[in-house]
Amino acid sequence: MPAGTSPAAYGHALEVNDGDEKAARDYLVDFFTNAVALPGSARDALTSFTSGVGDVLISYENEAIPARQNGQELDYIVPDETLLIETPAAVTVDAEPEAQSFLDYLYTDEAQASFLKYGYRPVVDGVTGEVDGANDPADPFPDAQGAVHGR
Repeated sequence: MPAGTSPAAYGHALEVNDGDEKAARDYLVDFFTNAVALPGSARDALTSFTSGVGDVLISYENEAIPARQNGQELDYIVPDETLLIETPAAVTVDAEPEAQSFLDYLYTDEAQASFLKYGYRPVVDGVTGEVDGANDPADPFPDAQGAVHGR
């Protein structure tokens, strides 16, 4: 279970308990009491799970899709209530000009299409395509109705 799981679980517990922080903390205690492993990263969590540790893995779709592309037999769901994690990028003032060029490239259709291929949701409108390993390759990224922005 990756580190990002805690804020998502806590946010869920706050939502279903009308903002009751004690109830949310109690939920997290129960949640983690039932965890059989807490690897340091999403990739380590997936490796542990596919090696037979645990019955359920709570992780990211961009881990499940490439795992399936690489022959792992696993099911995954995108729940209606989920955490949207946006990873910022920046160029420092003292960086070489190529750093800004690279950052600009990341937001091109070409780069976003590459991200899409490996199970990452594009952040540029209009970048679509089939994604092998997704539950529905023609519609690989279902909308999450209650997505909460994470940090």
